[in-house]
Amino acid sequence: DSPDPAEEPGFAAAVQRRTTLLLWAILGAGLIFVLGLWAGAFVLIDSEQRGALAHARTDAGNLSAVLQEEVTRELDDVSSAMQLVVSRMQAAQGAFDIHEWASEIPLLSAPTIQAAIIGPDGRLLSTTLDSHPKPIDMSDREHYRIHLDGNYHGLFISKPVVGRISGQVTVQITRRVDAPDGRFLGVIVFSMEPSHLTMLHKAVDLGPRGLLALVGTDNVVRVRFGADSPDGTNGAGTQLPPLPGRAAIGDTGDIVHVAKSAVDHVERFY
Repeated sequence: DSPDPAEEPGFAAAVQRRTTLLLWAILGAGLIFVLGLWAGAFVLIDSEQRGALAHARTDAGNLSAVLQEEVTRELDDVSSAMQLVVSRMQAAQGAFDIHEWASEIPLLSAPTIQAAIIGPDGRLLSTTLDSHPKPIDMSDREHYRIHLDGNYHGLFISKPVVGRISGQVTVQITRRVDAPDGRFLGVIVFSMEPSHLTMLHKAVDLGPRGLLALVGTDNVVRVRFGADSPDGTNGAGTQLPPLPGRAAIGDTGDIVHVAKSAVDHVERFY
């Protein structure tokens, strides 16, 4: 009779080795499969993240362009109306009555703007809100004081403040006025509610964490619209860290960067 292979001394050991090798091969193949799945998932996530970031950059750029156009148009209208007031002041020889002039200057008739003239001594001379206003002292206000030495040129856009005439939170847009002979005649003040600097936040869906902000060159927030600030006042007046500089002189492209908000500490594209 032939011996039973199963009874051979080395048979059981050989079967055990083969079984062990098979188990290791299955485990190895499973591990490779799982690693492949993870690698594919990481590649997919990275691709989707890159796509989302590119989409966010595009959205931020588009919103920035529209905001720039809208705010520029608004400020151009303000500048044109102010120039008409300048001409009236230079011709009026001290008889400043912006309350009366408002009927002939369309922008001053709009309910979104309140205008006033502050005299060289810092006291209110005339306002569109009252034909005979009290001479309220405005000499401590930044939007008046910045024009005293004559070194600041053009429009100044203040931080949001509570107006002493209107009692409302407003952004003050001001301009110095000099007589043809160089005498300081006073400061024109146009007061606007922050929400009237731009209406873009009403036309687009910013989402639960998106925001639309207007920041001065001094890195102070003028208006900030978002889910937590529908009227633009939450976070207004906040001093931000220095913004990134341009890569080179003459570079007119937008700078897109990621930063954590100094107001709500949410990381966003800017």
